[in-house]
Amino acid sequence: VLMTPLQERVYKAVREEVMEELAETNLTSIPNAFAKLLRLQQAANSLDLLGMPPSSKNSAKLDTLDDLLQSLIDEGGQKVIVYSRFRSMVDIMQERYKKYNPAVVHGEVNNQGKSKQTVMREIAQKYNIATLSTEELERLIEKHTASERQQQVYKFQEDSSCKLFIGSAPACREGLTLTAATHVIFIDCEWSPAYVEQAYSRAHRIGQKDALTVYYLVCMGTIDEKVQEVLSRKDGMAQEMLDKGIDAYNIMQARELIHFMAG
Repeated sequence: VLMTPLQERVYKAVREEVMEELAETNLTSIPNAFAKLLRLQQAANSLDLLGMPPSSKNSAKLDTLDDLLQSLIDEGGQKVIVYSRFRSMVDIMQERYKKYNPAVVHGEVNNQGKSKQTVMREIAQKYNIATLSTEELERLIEKHTASERQQQVYKFQEDSSCKLFIGSAPACREGLTLTAATHVIFIDCEWSPAYVEQAYSRAHRIGQKDALTVYYLVCMGTIDEKVQEVLSRKDGMAQEMLDKGIDAYNIMQARELIHFMAG
C-alpha cells in the first residue's frame, strides 16, 4: 500500500524523532524510542491515531481495506476477521464498517458471564419457558450466561447478518473460535511471529472446513516492511523487548534493533 502524501510527511517527522532519540546513549531514551516505533505503526495505519483531524487523506490502508471487504464480503459472501494491535484502530473500524454488523472484541470487553439465576429471569421475560424443549432452554442458558466476549463470538459464528469480526489482536490470541471466517486481515502486526500465529489460528483450527487466507496490509517504505521481515525470520526479540523492557546489558542490541525497525 502506498501512503498518502500527508501520511508520508507525518511518518517522516515521527521517524526523525526516533532517530534523534537514538543519538542519546542513556537508558532513559531507549524506551521512548520504542514507544515512537509504535507511533510509526500508527502513522502507517491512519493519522487519526495520532490525533489529526479526520480526513480522506489520513489512511491509505483503510481505503485499501474498503476495497478488500467489498470484494470478499459484498461480492464474495465471505466472513472476514480484521485485526489491529491498537484499540483506537478497532474503534475506527467498528464505526466505519457498521454496515457489516461487526462483532468486536478489544481489551475492555467483559470476560465475566452472568449467573444462571440472572439469565433465567431474562429468559422468562423474553420467552414462554413452558413452550421450550429442554434442549432449547439449555441452549439459551448456555448462550446468555456467556461473557460479553463470548457473546461477540456467538454473534460472528451464528448470525448470518454479521459478516465481520474486528479484534484487538492482543485481546484475541487465546480462547476464541472464529471458524466462520475464511479470510483474516492484519491492519498491522505485533512484532512476534508467535503472537501473529495465535491471532490467525482463531480461524485456523478444528471446525474450519475451508482454506484460510491471511492478508497483511503493508505500507511501502515504512516500519511495516521491517515488521514483516522480523516475522519471516521468526524473530520475536522486538516484541519481547517492548513487553519486558530494556536493561543495561542489552541496550546496544536494543539500539541496533530500533535503527533497523525505523530505518
